[in-house]
Amino acid sequence: MGVLEDDVEAYAWFNVTTAKGLKPAAELREKIKKGLTPEQIAEGQERSRKIMKSISKNNPPTATDSNSTN
Repeated sequence: MGVLEDDVEAYAWFNVTTAKGLKPAAELREKIKKGLTPEQIAEGQERSRKIMKSISKNNPPTATDSNSTN
């Protein structure tokens, strides 16, 4: 028994981490993207939006976040 590979899910998470500023994730996302169909890419993008929405919902910004200079 092994771990199932889900390239659409991997694409979604690399998309999220790229949006959060992790530059190496963009390269990995593009590698995975090459093996996906347009439909799979669209599904991965939708999953990314759901993940980002969940992250935002569970981690609302604080006053110090909005004043950050990072």
